[in-house]
Amino acid sequence: LLGEDLTAFFDHAVRGTDDLPVEELLRAFAVGFRRRPAESAADKGGKASKFTSLKGVVAVVSLAQAGDGTLYAGTMPGGQVWKITTAGKASKLATLKGAESVWALTVAGNAVYAGTGPKGQLFRIDRRSGKATVAFKTDDKRITALMTARDGSVWLGTSDKALVFRHDPKRKTTRAMADFAGNEISALAEHNGAALV
Repeated sequence: LLGEDLTAFFDHAVRGTDDLPVEELLRAFAVGFRRRPAESAADKGGKASKFTSLKGVVAVVSLAQAGDGTLYAGTMPGGQVWKITTAGKASKLATLKGAESVWALTVAGNAVYAGTGPKGQLFRIDRRSGKATVAFKTDDKRITALMTARDGSVWLGTSDKALVFRHDPKRKTTRAMADFAGNEISALAEHNGAALV
């Protein structure tokens, strides 16, 4: 699928012991990263604190962050997408008709794309108005992975058939890219212009 040798990448990122360039990688997705010194010898790091709450929501199953820091949360059940400001103020952006779960989210320009189930639909949601429209319908049950590529295209992976599609928001067209053995695409990422599955 990639057409390139990833041996050096895996030697460094998986088998190596050097620090990974996490801050640089996350910056590409508008995610801040900072380390803090340990407060004592017993400090194992990581202190959780409540950022916000979503009224009436049972579970958040997907997140995406826009370049301005706005966070979007996909929920189940009920197929809702929530908008959360950098200050933690949450408001419901959209309820997606026919969707039970929002399994994946990605931000592309002025839109949030939501991968849903149980009908395998890709929704485009206007970030300002919250207007949601179906951008693409797969013949699978769920869209479980989304990624916005550098060229602005939205890539999606499905479950139960493990299909990969590329959606062009400008042309409003979608085409199949791969059909994998197995039953689910759980993550997508871009590396040197190629889609990693």
